[in-house]
Amino acid sequence: MPSELINSATYIPLTEDQLPSATLRKASKITVRFDDRRESAFHCVWLRDHCKCAECWHPKTHQRFADITQMPLNVTAGRMRVSEDRKELIVTWLHDGHESPYSFEWLRHNTYDPPLCEDFDLKPQRLWRASDLEREMPTVQYEAVMADDEALKAWLLNIETYGISFIDGIPSTPEATDALVRRIAFVRETHYGLTHVIANDMAHGDAAFSGAHLPAHADTCYFTDSVGLLLMHILYHNNGTGGESTFVDGFAVAEHLKHHHRWAYDALTSVGVSYHSAGDASTHISPLRASPILQAHPAHPDRLLQVRHNNEDRSVLRGVEGDVMAVFYAALQLWTRLLKEDEWQVRIKMPRGRAAIVDNWRVLHGRTAFTGSRALCAAYVNRDDWRSRVRMVVDGNREKQFI
Repeated sequence: MPSELINSATYIPLTEDQLPSATLRKASKITVRFDDRRESAFHCVWLRDHCKCAECWHPKTHQRFADITQMPLNVTAGRMRVSEDRKELIVTWLHDGHESPYSFEWLRHNTYDPPLCEDFDLKPQRLWRASDLEREMPTVQYEAVMADDEALKAWLLNIETYGISFIDGIPSTPEATDALVRRIAFVRETHYGLTHVIANDMAHGDAAFSGAHLPAHADTCYFTDSVGLLLMHILYHNNGTGGESTFVDGFAVAEHLKHHHRWAYDALTSVGVSYHSAGDASTHISPLRASPILQAHPAHPDRLLQVRHNNEDRSVLRGVEGDVMAVFYAALQLWTRLLKEDEWQVRIKMPRGRAAIVDNWRVLHGRTAFTGSRALCAAYVNRDDWRSRVRMVVDGNREKQFI
C-alpha cells in the first residue's frame, strides 16, 4: 500500500496481487477490495467518525469520545497502509495527522456502498400454516431451560424461527412463570402489573378478563412500542369447557396476501390504524401515531417487521383519503377472514404444565369462549431486551466487535 502522502486529486489504483487492499478515490471515498476481490466504498467522513483508536473509542463501554463538531466534513486521507498481518487498514488523516485503524473484518461487516455482509439480526424464519405447526411443534422443557444455557439457546432459536415456542413441565404457579420469562430478560410492567394473572373476573376493563371468545390478535397495539414477547401459562381451568388457545403466523398470512391479493397487502402496509385501551377508569392509552397493520422491515423491504393487529382494540380510523377507505375495509375484512381459517389457525387445549411464548410482532394469539373458572398467568418482555438476549446467547456476543 502507498506510504507517501496522497494528494486529494490523485487516483491510486487497487493492488491486484495483495489482498485486502484500499485506495482513495476523488478525496471523499476510500474503496476497499477484500480477500474475495469484492469491493465496497467508504466515505472518508464516515471512516473518521468510526475511528476505534483509544482516543476516539472506549473499549469497555463501546462509546465515542470524539467530538463530531470538531471533525471537518471534507476530511480526506493523507496516508494509507495495511498492517503486516494484513488484518487492518490504517489511515492517517490529512488535516490533523490522526491515525485510525480499521479491522478488515469490521469493514466487511459494515459495508454499505454496496453492502457485502448479511445482517446478524436477520435470522432465518420458518413461516407456517396450522398443519406445519401441529406436525413439528417447537417445544422445550422447563427444567432444562432454567438450568442450561444451551437449552435456553434452543428456546430462543425456536422463537426466532417459528415466532412461537412451547415450554413443558412448568409448575402451575405465577412464581414459576415469572422465573421462566426472566431467563430471557426483564419483565415489562404495564397497567396490568408485571407477571400477572388473567382470570374471568373482570378485574380489568378488557375482554381478556371474561370468558368471551378472543379472535387472533397482538397484545398492546395501543402502545407506541408494543411488547416484543408474550408468555402465557394456563394455571387452571375448572368446571367448564372451551378455552382452547389459538395461534396464527401473521407473517405467513401476510406473505399469502402479498402473492395472491397484492391490492390488500398494499392497503394493509400503507393505511395507518390506531388502537386504544380505555376499559379501566384510570386508563386511556393510545399510540403517538397510527401505524399500518403490516409494517415492512425498514432495512429489508421484502420482509415484514411487525404485524400490529387487534380488531377489538381498533380505534377511530382517521386521515384516510376517500378513495382509499373502501379498499382498506375490503382488505381488512379479507385479512381478518384469513386469520380465522383452519388453514392458518392452530387450536390447542393447553394441558396443565405447558406454557407458550410468542413473538408479539409476528404470531397472533387468541382463545375460544369458555365456561367455568379459568386463570392464565402472563408476562411481557420488551423487544429490545429480548433482542439483546438473542445477540448474547444465540450469536455468542460476536456482534459487539462490529459496533
